[in-house]
Amino acid sequence: MKFLLVLLAVTGSGPGQELARVLRRAPEEARGREELIEDLVRLEPEERPALVRLALGPGLEELLATATPETLWTIVPEALPGLARDALARLSPRTVCTLLEAELAPDAPAAVRRAALRLLAQVESEPCATLAWRLFRALDGAVVAAPRAREELRAALLAAFRGDRSAAETALSAVPELDPAAAEVVLEALALTGRAELGPALAELARADGPCDEAALAALAELEARCPAELDGETRAAFERLTTWSEPLARAELLVRLVRCGDAALVPHLIELGRADDARTQRLARAALDELARTQPDPDPEAWSAWYARELEWRDTRLEAALEEFAGDDPALAVRALHDCLRHPLFRRDSAAGLAARLIDARAEAALAALPTLAAWGARSALPGLELAFEAESAEVRDVARQTYALVAGAAPVD
Repeated sequence: MKFLLVLLAVTGSGPGQELARVLRRAPEEARGREELIEDLVRLEPEERPALVRLALGPGLEELLATATPETLWTIVPEALPGLARDALARLSPRTVCTLLEAELAPDAPAAVRRAALRLLAQVESEPCATLAWRLFRALDGAVVAAPRAREELRAALLAAFRGDRSAAETALSAVPELDPAAAEVVLEALALTGRAELGPALAELARADGPCDEAALAALAELEARCPAELDGETRAAFERLTTWSEPLARAELLVRLVRCGDAALVPHLIELGRADDARTQRLARAALDELARTQPDPDPEAWSAWYARELEWRDTRLEAALEEFAGDDPALAVRALHDCLRHPLFRRDSAAGLAARLIDARAEAALAALPTLAAWGARSALPGLELAFEAESAEVRDVARQTYALVAGAAPVD
């Protein structure tokens, strides 16, 4: 094989030779990464299989076999597979998937399958979803459990599930069959999709009294944080069903993970756990309340009930009026209303949704004052209102609303 590759290098013909030419450089030549990627994207179709092999790893040895001691490469050779992946990610998803299917042998090593998944993480598309899931299922449990691999695999599955609802539902139904490490990766990826339609199945899995119940519940909390309007209260209801007979410490440990959902109605559970005899349970309850309420709770858990009652009273008697004042014509009232909401971050999901919905009607000064708060809160309930604000009369409000949307959604700025 190496003899054939050397022969091809001498004759200058055969698949992969144009790829090698693009990646080699003359002594005085310098090309930036973007220019290199564009050159690789423009390769003829017959060169693309070699580009795929380079992205997967084995092609690097093929490429280096064509070199002489005097050969100069555009970048260090070990970085060439990453460059190839970035170029392939710019082709159409269907083309990428077809090329991968053709190059991946059924018995491909785990390292090659992981490299394929790293590429698929850059391609959010239905054509690649089935392939990504098949590659993931073929990996050994020990590979999946490694921290770095776990991160890469979650990214690949997230791209697959975002692009294909059917693939997401298939994976969720397969969770009980997976080993715990693989199940957790799948559930984490499903939660990050923001697919609210997965909520009921996650809730059902959380109360199945199996090895994945707590991981499913944590995934449901993440999904509720991303879809607060559609899944409001789902995490809390599933938690209550799952932990009916649980010890206080176990409930507190779980709630530390679940307050991510932002549901203020979890506070009564934390009040109860704050009164537990066990010091660790009390500490966990305090930490969870701190995260949920975005405030330092009173050192005495006995004071939490009175504080929560005051918070509920404010929400029931003042929140709606404050939101209307924020959108009104009186600048002083608008500022006071915004500060009023700021003093009650426990209800930031409701406040963020209400403030964002009124940005388009509020005075520009009020809107610009509210947008940093919405970014800091990070409540995705603000996203529909922020999107409306893209059409605000003030150009500055439109620009800052786009930036805020990107921060809250965790996406690139909206054009």
